[in-house]
Amino acid sequence: MKNNLAKIVERIEEAQKLATFDLTEWDSRTRPGKELQKRQAQERLKELEENYNSELPKSIVKVFLNTNAEETAQLVNFLKTKEIEAIVAPSVYDFITVRVEPALRRDRVFDSGAYIKTIEATSEAARGIRNWVLNKEFTEPTHQSVPTKQNLLDVVKGVVRTSFGDSLNAEYVFKNIKENCLSTRFCGDYLVVLITDVLSQEELQNMANSLFPNQPSVTMELAQSEKKDLFTRSDAVEVIGNDLIEKLNQLKSKKKK
Repeated sequence: MKNNLAKIVERIEEAQKLATFDLTEWDSRTRPGKELQKRQAQERLKELEENYNSELPKSIVKVFLNTNAEETAQLVNFLKTKEIEAIVAPSVYDFITVRVEPALRRDRVFDSGAYIKTIEATSEAARGIRNWVLNKEFTEPTHQSVPTKQNLLDVVKGVVRTSFGDSLNAEYVFKNIKENCLSTRFCGDYLVVLITDVLSQEELQNMANSLFPNQPSVTMELAQSEKKDLFTRSDAVEVIGNDLIEKLNQLKSKKKK
C-alpha cells in the first residue's frame, strides 16, 4: 500500500508531464485549450510540491552521529544495502567555509578580509530562507591562525552561531533536504538524516528541537563511549549501522501502536 508521500509523487509526475508538454507542433485549432490545461497543470504542480514539502518531515528520522566524513559515507552505503534511505545533512558552515578559504591570506590568518567574506557567504546561504533568527549583529573575531580547513570551519561556525544561534543552520539543512528529496522523488517510509557537525550538547538540543520539529531524534555516541575502539576496526560501520537499524525498528513499532 502506497504511503501519502508516494501518492503525492505520483500526482506530481502526472502534473509535470502536462506542465512541461511541448506545444510547438500542436494543432492551432485546439492549442488554446491545451495551453489552458498546461497553465492549470503548472499551478497544480506548485500546489503538489507544497503538499510534498509538508508531508516529507513525517518520514524524517534525525541521527546525530559522532564520526568522521569517511565513516559517515560508508554508513550511508551500508544502510542502502539494508534498503534504508539515508542522507548526510548539508552544513551551512561547510558552505560558508568553502567560500571563505580562497580569501585567506597566505599565512592563513583569519583577518578582516576573511571576516567580510564570511558575512557575504552567510548572506548567500540565507537566500530563500525565511525563518532564521538574528540574535545579534556579527562580531569580528580577533585575528586567528587557521592552518587547517577544520580550524577555519571552527572560526566560521563561531562567528555565525554568535549571530544566528543554530536557526540558520537548521533552516539551511531543512531547505536543502526538501529540494534534494523533491528532485529525487523520495517517497519512502523513512529517510535517515545524518547530522555529524554538532560539537556541543547545547547545539545538539537546539538542532533536535528546530530541525524537523516533532520528528524523532537518535544520538549515536559510540565515539564517546567505551566502544570507541570500534572506530579503528573494519566492523565499525556495520556496528553503528546495525545499532541504528535496531533503533529505527523500535521507532516503527512505536508508530504502529
